[in-house]
Amino acid sequence: MNNAAINIRDLTLSYDEKNVIANLDCLIPKHRVTTIIGPNGAGKSTLLKSIARLLHKQSGDIYIMEKNAATISRKALARLVAVLLQQNTCPADITVEKLIYMGRMPHKKWFEMRNPEDETVVREAMHRTGITDMRDKRVLELSGGERQRVWMAMAIAQKTDILLLDEPTTYLDISFQMDILELVREINRKTNITIVMVLHDLNHAFRYSDEILVLKDGQIVRNGAPEEIVNRDLLREVYNIEAEIIDLDGKPYIIAKNKWR
Repeated sequence: MNNAAINIRDLTLSYDEKNVIANLDCLIPKHRVTTIIGPNGAGKSTLLKSIARLLHKQSGDIYIMEKNAATISRKALARLVAVLLQQNTCPADITVEKLIYMGRMPHKKWFEMRNPEDETVVREAMHRTGITDMRDKRVLELSGGERQRVWMAMAIAQKTDILLLDEPTTYLDISFQMDILELVREINRKTNITIVMVLHDLNHAFRYSDEILVLKDGQIVRNGAPEEIVNRDLLREVYNIEAEIIDLDGKPYIIAKNKWR
C-alpha cells in the first residue's frame, strides 16, 4: 500500500437503489498521471467524486495517502486532495488572484490573515499556469481556457498530494484542450503530484497518462500503462468499435473505423 496514493477496497456506490459501482478494488500509484476512461454511464465521474468524498458510499473503504478518508475531517481531506469538477462557479466580481488564494483556505485557521507563505504559493501557482498578467482581472471576463488555468492554479495553491480532474477539457476547443493537458503533464513532472483525471477522448488519455484505468458497468476491466493494455480486443469489449491502432511517440493512437457489431 506504500506505493499507492489511493487504495480503494470493496467500494459500492448506488443511485436510486441501483449500483453504479459494486465491490470495486483499485490501487492508484503515487506521483503519476492516471486517467479513468470508459463508455458513458460506466461510473467514471462517480468514482472520482467518491474519492473526494463528494458522494456517499454504500460500503467499502477509500484510503488516501494511507489514511481512511471516512475518518478524517473535510479540512484535513482538503489538505490531501484538490478536486476540479466539470462545472466550477465563483462570485461574479472575484479576481484571478483572490480566487487562487481560496486554495489556501484548508491551511488557514479561522480568521487567519494572508501571510508571506500564502503570497509565495499564490505567486508560484500563477507563474506555473502562465496567468500572472491576469492577476487583477475578473475571472468571469476570461475565456474558457484561461478560466480553466485559473482553477488549476487554485488547485496548485492548495498544495495537496493528489489532484482530481473531472473532464478538465470539457467545452474547450482543441487548442485549449492540448494547453490544459500539457499543463497537467508539466505540473505532474515538476511537482510529483499524483493526478487522477476522467477523460472521454481516448487519444488524449493515452498520450498524457502514465496509467489507464478502464471502467465498464462500474467495474475495472483493465488497468496499466496505455502502451501495454490498449488493443483491438479492449476497444471491442469496452466501446464496441473496430479501430486501427498505431504507435505515436511510444503511445497508442486509435483511428476508429466502425462499430464492431
